[in-house]
Amino acid sequence: MPTGSGISKGLLAGVLALLLAGCASTIPEPIRQPPTDAPTLEQARADVEEYRGTTVRWGGTLLAVENRAEGARLEILARPLESSGRPESADASPGRFVADMDGVADPALFTLGHEITVVGRLDGLVQGRIGDYTYDYPRVVIQHHYLWQPRIQRPDPVGCDPWYDPWYDPWHYRTWPYRRYPCW
Repeated sequence: MPTGSGISKGLLAGVLALLLAGCASTIPEPIRQPPTDAPTLEQARADVEEYRGTTVRWGGTLLAVENRAEGARLEILARPLESSGRPESADASPGRFVADMDGVADPALFTLGHEITVVGRLDGLVQGRIGDYTYDYPRVVIQHHYLWQPRIQRPDPVGCDPWYDPWYDPWHYRTWPYRRYPCW
């Protein structure tokens, strides 16, 4: 029969295991880790034949989803990626690319404007149109993809500080009305 000390050690080990499991990332490893020597979108568009067959990790915003008999095609407005692989919420973009995947892209999940990161093999260029303009899209055959949760929109922090006193703040380097505090 175990002693009280043995039970408490087992309980402590169980609690630690649960805590560590809760800290584990749900983002797949290929999305978190960029492939070595992967070309950027600009490099791929400039000389696609040099990089054909290489593995790339690109991401951005979904612009169009087309479910076809041979699989789904995603049109993505590329964005620079954060270290986690998530597309940055920046106004700058190096261009567009298409990503082909097996199966169906469920329209309830793959909604327009959603952020996505894909890892796959670069497979040449596909001609398409943006309005009246002919555009050469680099084509990626998806091996892994990750749809990101929508970003939380935070309110503008002006006037959110509950301790704000416009008449007393002699040591603060920002003074009224230019003070901006985060909303807690």
